Amino acid sequence: MSNLPEMKKSTQPQLFSWTTTRVGAVELFPAVWSAAEAITSPEVEIRLDGLTRLTELNAVYLSPLVAYLVATRLVDPDLTVRARVIQMLGDFLRPQLIDQDVPEEVYLHVSAYLSQIRGRQVLFILQAYEYDRKIERQVVATLKECSQAGEYLAAILSDRQAPLEIRKLAAYLIGEIGYLDAISSLEKLISRLEARAEGQQWLPFYLREESEDYQLLPDVRKTLTILQTP
Repeated sequence: MSNLPEMKKSTQPQLFSWTTTRVGAVELFPAVWSAAEAITSPEVEIRLDGLTRLTELNAVYLSPLVAYLVATRLVDPDLTVRARVIQMLGDFLRPQLIDQDVPEEVYLHVSAYLSQIRGRQVLFILQAYEYDRKIERQVVATLKECSQAGEYLAAILSDRQAPLEIRKLAAYLIGEIGYLDAISSLEKLISRLEARAEGQQWLPFYLREESEDYQLLPDVRKTLTILQTP
């Protein structure tokens, strides 16, 4: 089955035909070029407008260059822009049939980029997910393109400097996607958390309840159970 997005009908006149436009030439259209430039603007509203126009023109699904450029915005400093980019990429990667085929080279460009993302990009994805929980399916689809995402999620989960909610989301996604290679890291983390929790057992209950170790332990145990269940 092809990795294809579910298209929305453009609210603007189509400037090119799927059947007649050569792949790789789409970005030569002035409207597409203008929108692609917009997503690199220092102004948030201009970047959002550029993403909207690229979606309406279907350019991200036909041009390898445009698709790659959109993917690089995973590290956009604005959470709204970042969430929109993840939504576009996730819709693109979900295996659904549409009326027109997305050229294989477009998918390969996006997949190749996502396969090379590192811990920084994974953290940025988690931050966007915390900001907009409605993009869960797209977050999952995006992370699945990176074979090392489980390793990066486990590192974020174990990082005591990371915000508690981000660590909880990392634990959830490890279980949701099924990163079996994270089992060893989870077991070690549970041992550490249990040791710390045991050391806190004589604290007043409200203090234990406020501690990150106390709050994180159930999430990590649940994830480990999911991964170990046949």
